Amino acid sequence: MGLSKSSESRLSDEKRQLKRALDEYEARATESEMNRRALEGEIQRLNMILTDKDTEIQVHQERCETLIKQIQVKQILFFLSSKFFDFLGSRRKMSITSIKC
Repeated sequence: MGLSKSSESRLSDEKRQLKRALDEYEARATESEMNRRALEGEIQRLNMILTDKDTEIQVHQERCETLIKQIQVKQILFFLSSKFFDFLGSRRKMSITSIKC
């Protein structure tokens, strides 16, 4: 019977060690799962920020394109008006010259 008690004691110790190891494993698994979920939340948050920034960039690009077109139109109008005034000035000179003659 002494051998049996010794075996029981050894088995009981092994069972306790296995239970402790299982508890530690489960605690690490739970912690890992919590970290994974936190990281997934962070990824979602960062993806939302990226989407917002992409939208913001698109809006700014469209605004820049509109402003560039407006500048181009104003440059054309300025060029045409300066040519028109040059033309008017040359006609005026011609009129003044023809009047003097």
